[in-house]
Amino acid sequence: MPCVRRIGVLSLLSVCLLCLCACGKSVVPASLGASANAPDPSEGNLSWATSGPDPLTTYSLTGSTQPVHDPSIIRQGSTYYAFTTDVIGLPAGNYLPIRCSQDKIDWTACGSIFPDSMPAWVIAKIPGVIGLWAPDVSYFNGLYHVYYAGSTLGSQVSVIGLVTNTTLDPTDPAYKWVDQGEVIASQRGDDFNAIDPNIFIQSHPL
Repeated sequence: MPCVRRIGVLSLLSVCLLCLCACGKSVVPASLGASANAPDPSEGNLSWATSGPDPLTTYSLTGSTQPVHDPSIIRQGSTYYAFTTDVIGLPAGNYLPIRCSQDKIDWTACGSIFPDSMPAWVIAKIPGVIGLWAPDVSYFNGLYHVYYAGSTLGSQVSVIGLVTNTTLDPTDPAYKWVDQGEVIASQRGDDFNAIDPNIFIQSHPL
């Protein structure tokens, strides 16, 4: 029986030592102090990146950058175009504003999709609507597509519409936003809310 106990103790000790080695921890006497127990980055499997400044704390934007809500950005040629929600902090009538940049740092206001009024069909379907939300821009089939939402805060009575253009360059003679109307709508009690659109492209049949 003593032999069995000795074997059991030795086996348990071996497992403990194996676990310590696998974790990359040093077995250091407590008498050496807390500094001796500090992990060595070159030991075992422990590794971590050297800490440095957070890039988000030094990344600064200039120009027309406020307010920007729900942005969606695309590049045409050498220019980046950012489309944003128009509800908060912007002048009335500036529906789905557009900002332009050559370097994604300095931005300028370069118009809006609906500069005068939002589509009449949105106003008719969404009582009390004051703006358009969350434009999502993409390019396919030779057109720029911007899907956008119309709703009111806390409501499930919402719509998603689509507007298209052949170019994003407002100096191009072909520049013209064409509203394609309603894509999908939701009502009270639906198991979804037709806001914050984002397209899904299926590349092959299921």
